[in-house]
Amino acid sequence: MQIQVDEKLDFKCSYMKDVIRILGIFIDNAIEETRNMENGYIIIVAMNTEQGCLFSVTNNYKTKPELALMQQRGYTTKGENRGMGLYWAEELIKKNEIIHNMDITDTEVVQEIEIIKK
Repeated sequence: MQIQVDEKLDFKCSYMKDVIRILGIFIDNAIEETRNMENGYIIIVAMNTEQGCLFSVTNNYKTKPELALMQQRGYTTKGENRGMGLYWAEELIKKNEIIHNMDITDTEVVQEIEIIKK
């Protein structure tokens, strides 16, 4: 696991609990996916942007998820009775008008949220 945090990270918002829950879901999913991989890795980034603050969680994967389905209730690549985390994260993202970018490459899943200072 690699963690990169801006030396002078400046982040405050009224919905901090929701941001922490979203990041917790992203990190938990990354840990579950890479836990039993020989070369599994996770990269977490927290950095200032011109408009606010960006948080990113990147991990490699064994089973490539379907980008279009990832936020649907119950979608999972990890077995039965799973698949609620990203759905709940997306609900919090919408509620707080957080900018969310998600990408899947040939080797990685990248989840980013950006909090805009108001």
